[in-house]
Amino acid sequence: VAERFPVKDTSIEPGDIVSISNQVAPNNDSLRASAYLEKSQRQYDAKAVGVVSTQPGIELGKEEFKNQSTRPVGIAGRVPVKATNENGAIKPGDYLTTSSIPGYAMKATRSGYTIGRALDSFDSRQGTVMMFLDIGYHQADWQIDLSDSSYNDSLQGTGSSSPNSFIVNQNGSGDILKLQQNESDRFLVRNDGTVQILAQPNDEDPDSPLLVIKSKDSEVFKINLRGDIETQGVIRVKNNSFAGSIETNENGEAEIKFDYHLGTGKPSVQLSIEDENRELILAKLSKFLKDEEGNYLGFLAKAFDAHDGKPATSTILHYIVIAKGADYGTSSSTPALIVVPEENSASTTPVEIIIIENPSAEAPPDPVAVEIAEVKEAPATTTEEFVESTTTPESVSVEEPIIVP
Repeated sequence: VAERFPVKDTSIEPGDIVSISNQVAPNNDSLRASAYLEKSQRQYDAKAVGVVSTQPGIELGKEEFKNQSTRPVGIAGRVPVKATNENGAIKPGDYLTTSSIPGYAMKATRSGYTIGRALDSFDSRQGTVMMFLDIGYHQADWQIDLSDSSYNDSLQGTGSSSPNSFIVNQNGSGDILKLQQNESDRFLVRNDGTVQILAQPNDEDPDSPLLVIKSKDSEVFKINLRGDIETQGVIRVKNNSFAGSIETNENGEAEIKFDYHLGTGKPSVQLSIEDENRELILAKLSKFLKDEEGNYLGFLAKAFDAHDGKPATSTILHYIVIAKGADYGTSSSTPALIVVPEENSASTTPVEIIIIENPSAEAPPDPVAVEIAEVKEAPATTTEEFVESTTTPESVSVEEPIIVP
């Protein structure tokens, strides 16, 4: 079955796939007006309406557009169609769509608009294949191509072939995926691949989950509404400039430079010591490295012998850095508190020492965290408090101990 339609391109011939153009042909009867048809111009053309028939059994519209050049366009049944193998060899049953060659069909390998199904085989650069006309949108294995204009419907259907997959191929400029609830965005995958979760929970409990990842029904990762993170496993920091180990130089110093600045918020740095040759080693964060804008670029750490204050050379410092928000700072008026072992104690449990420098009004000092390599634990009944000398920051000097019973 074919119907006559007006064309401007007189080279259009039987077998050509034709699409709706943007020009309307003049007609005395406005109710029977029709756009001119033209050869299809691109792959998966959504405006394709049929194929120019060779010998139609039934032909409609002969009396219309008498003053126009027309072509009989097949609208149902079998029809020979020009074809190309630019998208692979064609086999009986394959869905056919428009190709990049004007007027030619090719094998459809993804979701998109198709014009029919092949009735025989074809594998040449150009030729003709018999096709059953069946114009519409074909959804292949849940693959949807979101070009500028070819798909405007809602997502429906069920994948049936094997293997099943769901592919969204965004050829336009909009979002790749947008999930909404009552026209409000809830989940977005942007055109550049970035992801946003836009939650509006009814539950006001800040401990309620925002994102939960499970493995075999067991929670392995969770973020709550407050932004707290829970993880079943450990956190591995791959960037050695933020979590790593470094050996001190001949001055007992080690400089760590970040791979990129951490902004103007003062980061938190935790230090631990590895030294098998000395009894008691202390370490301190000497200073932060910053650029002219106040962005943190790294830090300088020092290690020294707690007994004589000499630099601890070739000592391994382990460090981990936690970034803070913009303009975050620290301040404290608490004097240094050192817990030391009693000489007669038999315990060999390591003791941690924390030194906090006294701040100045002009420039608050950096926090210091130190750890003993291996010493004896102080008895539970004795705590000795010392105040660190602010005039000799390179070593630890103490005043007379204050015995706290």
